[in-house]
Amino acid sequence: MEGVLKGMTEERNRERMEEKFHYAYVEARNFQQVVKNVYIALDEYMTAEEKELREKMGKPMGDAIRFIKENYSRPISMEDAADAAGVSAGYLGKLFRREMDTGFNEYVTKIRLDRSQELLAETSMSVKEIALSVGYPDEKYYSRLFKKVTGIKPTDYRKLYGD
Repeated sequence: MEGVLKGMTEERNRERMEEKFHYAYVEARNFQQVVKNVYIALDEYMTAEEKELREKMGKPMGDAIRFIKENYSRPISMEDAADAAGVSAGYLGKLFRREMDTGFNEYVTKIRLDRSQELLAETSMSVKEIALSVGYPDEKYYSRLFKKVTGIKPTDYRKLYGD
């Protein structure tokens, strides 16, 4: 329990959760009830945190991320995503750094490589076809980037994780 509480950065949240955990023990008739009460308290906390994060992220980031996930297979720029989100490219870049803790290009690369890993593991598409389908027209560049990020070549990834 203490580890969970240490992870909470705001003192107010920590105090509120300590109180909920206290009552989880006090109000329980047996150990199963303690577990259930603690689970309910954590679920309420996580739901509130998720809602706060969605509100914090706001519409521009949601629109930009949706645009990226729908268009990663073609060349896209920060300007394209910013237009889709209705903000300037400079502002979107700041939002990515602040809210996603990564840059725009790094995020697009992650989305593309995540999808290419799925394709390598689940299909028999060639590496060239996969590179094209995730937005990299140059197979050699894609293969170098894949190895740089994952530590292994796409063909080796397929051997390890493919069907």
